Amino acid sequence: DFENAATEIKAAMASGDTTGACRQLHSLKGVAGNLAVTDLYLAAKKAEAAIKQGATAEALDDVENSLNMSVRELRAFFAHDNMRSA
Repeated sequence: DFENAATEIKAAMASGDTTGACRQLHSLKGVAGNLAVTDLYLAAKKAEAAIKQGATAEALDDVENSLNMSVRELRAFFAHDNMRSA
């Protein structure tokens, strides 16, 4: 479940766990890539690189925005798909 990933990544960063944050971003990037959610994939990739270089705030905001949009779109898609098959 990656719906709360941005919150979890921010919490890891707030506690100084950059390794954990990068691990979570890497997993999120993989899932986004497998689902062809390109905007989220690119945002996670950018944030992962930014954390490794010490800059984080803007990149994490991009991940959160992209993740929220992707979750909304996926929910709408599956809701529509379920209505068609009912």
